[in-house]
Amino acid sequence: IPEMDVLMEGLTFIGVIGFIDPARSDVKDTISVYKNAGIKVVMMTGDHPGTAGKIAQEIGLMEEGEGKDQLIHGREINRLLKGDQRQRKRLLHAKVFARVSPKEKLELVKFFQQHNNTIGMLGDGVNDVPALRKADIGIAMGIRGTEVAREAADIILKNDRFTAMELAIRQGRLIFEHIRQFVVYLLSCNLAEIV
Repeated sequence: IPEMDVLMEGLTFIGVIGFIDPARSDVKDTISVYKNAGIKVVMMTGDHPGTAGKIAQEIGLMEEGEGKDQLIHGREINRLLKGDQRQRKRLLHAKVFARVSPKEKLELVKFFQQHNNTIGMLGDGVNDVPALRKADIGIAMGIRGTEVAREAADIILKNDRFTAMELAIRQGRLIFEHIRQFVVYLLSCNLAEIV
């Protein structure tokens, strides 16, 4: 383009600057806690696959040797959803989905639900709204989350920390266990009285 030649005239290349937005330091420990609790964490992002893979390795979501099978590009999702059982299984075992659109996030949530998974979707932007609505539990960031994401969610985090869900899950499981013990106690006592 001739105009570009004029614009670039007289300029001197000095250098390139790179920015990084690292994951919080407590995320890695939280991922480990979730794994031990039997919760599978999956990352769906609009980021480039290289960036998504690097972040996933830093937070302990993916091992350094993992890559091709564990990281799926957004453009592959529709093909894999329509593919055979082996291809759909690849989706179920993937840990990172990169360059994912809002429609693909929604399709992934539906897909995981169809395979008997209970989905907790954590999101903060407009692009997360369809998946937040469809998930069994939609969780929005309360501080940096958009208003529409907070409206779509079932739960709003007050402090925007990934670790906040760990405490909620732990307390929820404790309450569920207490309810189960109480029901067993009542049934056994009442059954004894009936007999």
